[in-house]
Amino acid sequence: MALRMAGMSGLELLRHLAATGSHPVIILTAHGNEDTRERTLQADAVAFLTRPFQGVAVVDAVRTALSTA
Repeated sequence: MALRMAGMSGLELLRHLAATGSHPVIILTAHGNEDTRERTLQADAVAFLTRPFQGVAVVDAVRTALSTA
């Protein structure tokens, strides 16, 4: 999920998904900082990746998401 989207922020969508018991969410962004990272992880994102990211980071994030699904 991207953080910057039209109509609703990614953080708002993440909070909505967490409240409905949705699937695990991995945050992908080019505009990340430590505050945003902390807020998304507190809102139940399973991973927070800032572009450009390494392939191993994506694989680790997907593994984490699958283990929580």
